[in-house]
Amino acid sequence: DVALRKTVEEAGARYVSIIGAICRDGVCPETTPSGKPLYFDEDHLTHEGAHFVASNLARSGVFD
Repeated sequence: DVALRKTVEEAGARYVSIIGAICRDGVCPETTPSGKPLYFDEDHLTHEGAHFVASNLARSGVFD
C-alpha cells in the first residue's frame, strides 16, 4: 500500500487506499460489523464487503 501510494502520487494522481478503508489501527476484519464476510476468496470482496468499503470511503470524504 505504501509503495503503490508513492508511485501513484509521484505520477500526479490521487491514491485511494482500500486497505485504509477496511483496516483500523492495524486490525483488518474478516467480516462486516453485521457479521457478513468481507471476502468471497483471498482477493475479492463480497457484495456486503464492497458496500462496507464504499461506505467507509464515502464517510472519509474521498468522493467529495
